[in-house]
Amino acid sequence: MILHPHILARLTALPACLCAALWASPALASGPAGFEGPDAPVTASQLAPAHTAPGNASASYYNETCTATVYLPAGYVLYIQLAIGRLPFGRMDAALNMEWASPGAEHVFIKREYPLSAVKASTSPVSLAIGRNVFTFEPAGKGVATIHIDEPELALDLRLTSDFLPWRPGSGKLLFDGGKRFDATLIVPRGRAHVEAIERKTGKVSKTDGIGYLERFWANLPLYEMATRVIKVKVVNEEAVLLGSAFVLPERYGKKTVGFLYFAKGAPGEGEVQFTSGHVDARPDDIRPDPRSTDGYRVPWKSLLIARNGARRMAAKLDGQSLNARNDVLATLSPLKRAVLGTLTKPVEYSIAATYAVEAEREGGARVSQTGKATYFYIQLNP
Repeated sequence: MILHPHILARLTALPACLCAALWASPALASGPAGFEGPDAPVTASQLAPAHTAPGNASASYYNETCTATVYLPAGYVLYIQLAIGRLPFGRMDAALNMEWASPGAEHVFIKREYPLSAVKASTSPVSLAIGRNVFTFEPAGKGVATIHIDEPELALDLRLTSDFLPWRPGSGKLLFDGGKRFDATLIVPRGRAHVEAIERKTGKVSKTDGIGYLERFWANLPLYEMATRVIKVKVVNEEAVLLGSAFVLPERYGKKTVGFLYFAKGAPGEGEVQFTSGHVDARPDDIRPDPRSTDGYRVPWKSLLIARNGARRMAAKLDGQSLNARNDVLATLSPLKRAVLGTLTKPVEYSIAATYAVEAEREGGARVSQTGKATYFYIQLNP
């Protein structure tokens, strides 16, 4: 069985990369300095599913997610995640996790698992099928992603036409001891979305437009083995895109911070990428105790993310306003899983409504700024 992350406040689930039962060696190791190398055009092989790649197919732990998040009118959200993974000493399998709602319609949640035999993948074209659910990426223009969902509850088609080319932070990978790796790709950093759905229970047909993004991550080590804390920012709207993560590495890697940031500005169809980086530092502030934590967890309600790209710099200030959701992951598990994983990690994810302010230096020296509302995530993995 594999369990997968849901970053939306209205649907919380177990992050799959927390689920491995692997001890980390206490010996000090060098660890990654960041996502090495300059940005480069993304190839089809880098976009394609990686579960059969050398080092992944035989890994004792693996997690890969392809996730689309689309913001629809009236505050509704479409969330679709296709996932492939393996827990230690278990079989590799797959899952679909999704949430769908539209005005006057039922709220549909789907969490369904599939055997690996139900997975089909391709690099030409780039595609991933899990059962009758299919993701495809077409390189036309700056890229078009389509997702077809065919489940007993719902038939849905999503078309996401990208405003920007796919992006990977430098090499796209963080390398850890023993060839272990975390890999990141923003397949559609922001796209104009068209959704058509049929709810099979009621026969209701919905057609709507929105704006969203699609990201793909995979790792052959669990999150708690590569980080003690994680800070994420999510901004995707008609004015700007600000996507990024900062991972605070454990003591064995010197408690360094590594991560990525992507910043674009401008209306759909007219926006420009302003700054990208695979080297990020985080400076948390306004740290408040979590009154519900029995492990003494403290949450930074403010964070400053500082990124560099050569000699250029960018700063993103996050100022938390209210708590959207608190997800105590162990509390969602069966007693057996809780007993096993609780000896290794005690993850809690906080989703915080925030404001943000960005200042970045473009190539050529011009400075650009942007402010607005953001969703800010803080994940603590251990005391």
